[in-house]
Amino acid sequence: MESMELKKLQEEQGVVLSEINNLSATVKRENGRVMSGEELERFDKMDADFKSMSEKIETLKRVERYSNVSDRKEESRSPYQVSNHKPQVVSRNEQDLAFKCWALKASGNEQCITTRHQEAAIKTGVNVNNNSFIYRLSDNPNDSQMVSRNQSSGINSEGGYLQNDGLFQSLEQNIKWWGGVYGVSKTIRTQTGEPLSWAYNDDTAAVGVLLGQNTAVANSSLTYSKKVIGCYDFSSQVFPVSLQLIQDSQIDISSMVGEALGVRLGRVSNTYFTTGTGASQPDGFMNDASAGVTAGSSTVLAYSDLVKLKYCFDYAYLNDPSFRFTMSLSTFSKLQLLVDDNQRPLFWNQQANLASGSPLTLLDVPIVINNDMPAATTGLKPICGIVGNKFIIRQVKDIQIMTLKERYLDTLSVGFLAYMRADCKLLNDNCAKVLTMA
Repeated sequence: MESMELKKLQEEQGVVLSEINNLSATVKRENGRVMSGEELERFDKMDADFKSMSEKIETLKRVERYSNVSDRKEESRSPYQVSNHKPQVVSRNEQDLAFKCWALKASGNEQCITTRHQEAAIKTGVNVNNNSFIYRLSDNPNDSQMVSRNQSSGINSEGGYLQNDGLFQSLEQNIKWWGGVYGVSKTIRTQTGEPLSWAYNDDTAAVGVLLGQNTAVANSSLTYSKKVIGCYDFSSQVFPVSLQLIQDSQIDISSMVGEALGVRLGRVSNTYFTTGTGASQPDGFMNDASAGVTAGSSTVLAYSDLVKLKYCFDYAYLNDPSFRFTMSLSTFSKLQLLVDDNQRPLFWNQQANLASGSPLTLLDVPIVINNDMPAATTGLKPICGIVGNKFIIRQVKDIQIMTLKERYLDTLSVGFLAYMRADCKLLNDNCAKVLTMA
């Protein structure tokens, strides 16, 4: 129920917004002329008033949500009733306690739930009455800070939208980090798993023309193609955790579960996104990558092979900030063995890069280690150059975590199981080229 103060403030904000729109419409009708000094001063004042009102309205809404939480908690017969709002500041300990509250309730151990567990669940917005826990993936999947903080007040009534530390940081970091395929891709999130059509074009071969006098200009339209990105289900398999660990408040159960589930999902998705065949499984980038160069040896990598691989790409792709070389650690170790005629290592600076935290590079191109890449042996393709912005990984937003309580009841354990829905597609085979061993 909105208070009179909130309603009045919203009405006043509506008046200010109407005045801003009227002023903008006036300027637009007059061929988009520049605002006069008086009009600009008036616009700035209205803009400042609108922002100030927005902040006050949001504060009042938060206060009312807290009030609603208290009211519902008193009225409910269940001690596990949750709010529809999560405060902006939630500590790691509170997240851990909230997850334990859900895990204990889902595993049939309500008697172990303490007041601290209940309060943490209410504060973080976790619905402990559900048999599944839904973790919402970050809205900014390509942001390096994607798992640091999310100050959104939105809560999924089916679970928790927590994105700070513990389970949430461990889960997403391990999915993204494990194996390296996310380092050579552009990740997008979708609300549903419906087939996604992605249009693209490759205009690198097109050029302009030199015109003579009174010469007609020929048409040269962009040619667009389309690829469809679907959705496949990935499972972590069951991760059993003893009831004693869940009950022990000193154990960081959320980080432990998050890391285990994230690593498992990361491993399986990395394999299919790298080498998937596209037949009832994701179409990995190696399946669609085009031929780059063939090495002069079936087992030995030569410096000349690496140079040829780099420069078989169009220069536009080489200048793309997302251009990378990707290979397994075993292949990378062979590069470390390359020496010049005086037995000096050709890639002498790699150890210094590792020590300083700088990216590994090959011919000034960043290297992404991916152990699902083939080995450097006869007939295989151990190194791939790829423009990451042209390799799309599509993830459906929510990861669902479930508990299996009866299956492991005889060992006093609870099984955790996570599902992720995702797919991938290389948009243009010219954007990924491989070095093939002879």
